[in-house]
Amino acid sequence: MLKDSGKEAAAALRKENVMRKINLYEAENKAMRTALEDIRARVREIKYHHTKPRTRRHGNTTHLCEDIESRIEQALKG
Repeated sequence: MLKDSGKEAAAALRKENVMRKINLYEAENKAMRTALEDIRARVREIKYHHTKPRTRRHGNTTHLCEDIESRIEQALKG
């Protein structure tokens, strides 16, 4: 009888630890999705609202990539 209760307690503890990890990963996933949405919004903003005339668009890529990289780094830190 005591063995069964010990096994049940251990199983409950494992389940609790698994649920804690799942909640942690879900929170991290939500933060990453939010960061990705922010990055996509910023890309749209830069792409459609802050571009030069079509003949001079080739130089914007480097600045855009740097901005995206910095946002990804900020999202991973926070």
